[in-house]
Amino acid sequence: MIGNGLIEFILLLIFILTIKVILEKKIKEWTTKRYYKPKGNIMTVTKIGEHFNIPARTINKIFLELKWIETNGKWKIPTELGKTQGATEKYDTRSKIKYVMWEKDILENEAFIDAINKTITPTQETQQQEEPKQETSLQKNKTSYKEKIKKGALYEEYIALIYKANGYTIWEHGKDKGMKDMGIDLIVKKDKKIILIQCKNWNEEGKYKIDHKDIKVFRTEGRDFINKNEIFINYELHLKYIISGDFMHPSAIHHIEECNQDDKNVSYEIIKIPSV
Repeated sequence: MIGNGLIEFILLLIFILTIKVILEKKIKEWTTKRYYKPKGNIMTVTKIGEHFNIPARTINKIFLELKWIETNGKWKIPTELGKTQGATEKYDTRSKIKYVMWEKDILENEAFIDAINKTITPTQETQQQEEPKQETSLQKNKTSYKEKIKKGALYEEYIALIYKANGYTIWEHGKDKGMKDMGIDLIVKKDKKIILIQCKNWNEEGKYKIDHKDIKVFRTEGRDFINKNEIFINYELHLKYIISGDFMHPSAIHHIEECNQDDKNVSYEIIKIPSV
């Protein structure tokens, strides 16, 4: 039989090991960062909003419209498309909250800039123009941002003028609908032909390219637009990307070629604004 002393020793050892496990768990919890603090190239939506002088809720609305995030219950989580744009899902172990962080490159993301352009109201634009003469680093970034959104709007107007000169009826759909434009900047019509156009005036030397996923999204948006606007159902439908430089990814070109083996209604064209 086992003596009482040995039993007491075993129980004491079990107690000590249990306490050790509990302490190690607590120490790990306290030494782990309970709130994620972005460093380097990672940003919160709040910080992105501060950069553009736009509320964080508006930034999230833009990401939802772009299908870069989605609502999962009461949380916002990144989509697969959003992850390709630098989104990462985070979880706060203390507050039990899920949230999304973004790589700092999002500040220069041309598609994101284009989307922000459609949220700017005349009042906001006026406020942005009233910046002090002594610009801080942040104000210089805002100035660069303003230049980008104006660049995009001017390009759409330029393309609209080209089609108007060629006898098309023009609907500046993006300007009219803003963030609800379904990815369609211009709708041009002649006879029974209708072209849904997405314009991109991006930096040709930049790292952002239009890829096959963008083309698939555009085709879906085009079909949805026609289904919601039955007046156009009997028209000959074409979808077209008009871009200011050679930033169409090979995967996008390949996808367009595959689509055109059947209906031949997807295309792209490079049109540059002439230097003044």
